[in-house]
Amino acid sequence: MRKNESEKVERSLRDIGIDLIVRKEGYTFLKSTTQVKRTGQYSVVETPMLCQTYNPDEKRKIIGDIFVKVTNDVVAELKLKPEEVMLAQGTLRPDLIESA
Repeated sequence: MRKNESEKVERSLRDIGIDLIVRKEGYTFLKSTTQVKRTGQYSVVETPMLCQTYNPDEKRKIIGDIFVKVTNDVVAELKLKPEEVMLAQGTLRPDLIESA
């Protein structure tokens, strides 16, 4: 999310009566890595941490993988049924704008 965007989204959702849980996981994302298969290679390699990589595809992969991990951790921590949970990730539209 962009600077101050999380707070705006949270306020908007609460204003329309949605009960939500907001996790501040910026540090988790910045320090996370994932595994990718690079073009021309047969094996899987570890990416640099998100804060150290410049490759946009690797950044998207790290963000996506960590989003799923954080989500699964929250669902387990709160003992929720995954099929009854609604998730929101706020990067799609800005990514489309920046990529166009």
